[in-house]
Amino acid sequence: MGTIAEGTVTVGGQKVNCKADFASDHVTFSGGRRGEVPYTKVQVLGTAKGVLRLRVDGALMDFPLGAKVDRVAAKIRKPPTLMEKLGVHSGLKVAAVNVEAKAFTVELAKAAPEAIRGEPARPVDLLFLGVRGRDELERIAGAARHVKPDGGLWVVYPKGRRDLRESDVLAAGREAGLKDTKVARVSTELTALKFVHPVEARGEPDDV
Repeated sequence: MGTIAEGTVTVGGQKVNCKADFASDHVTFSGGRRGEVPYTKVQVLGTAKGVLRLRVDGALMDFPLGAKVDRVAAKIRKPPTLMEKLGVHSGLKVAAVNVEAKAFTVELAKAAPEAIRGEPARPVDLLFLGVRGRDELERIAGAARHVKPDGGLWVVYPKGRRDLRESDVLAAGREAGLKDTKVARVSTELTALKFVHPVEARGEPDDV
């Protein structure tokens, strides 16, 4: 969930109430307009008097944001890349296990050319674990052993599935002794939850 605001959308010359949730790289509308729109398809027209004026698919939209208006506008104009959202940058040791997403794979190769495909031989700073069903959640505990004490484990899973909900992933991570810290959208089909080792449990990881 990002910054939520009540506003209006002009449809056929008439203003209709609308709600917007401004996330890191997209906005989700409800009310007079519904749907999820990436920031690449949103045009910022102005921020005068704390009101964010947008054009989306030709429609004009106004959202009173007050002191937050410039921050939200800047986010729309230059949304973070997928790797920035996931905390991947040069110098980190990264591994990806069973994550089948083309855009993710391409961007990871650019941001971390030495990223490992598959289980790493030694603990890494960030590990991305793909799971496709509840029966694969038990792999979280094993994957955590491949993450440095101060590193992070991203569990990547399909969105909108009743048989694999966010609550299922959270429960599995906590059962493995981990603490959830962040959620990020990987693609239109995939989302991810980040887990870390609790500070009090940060001993030396298994060096496998």
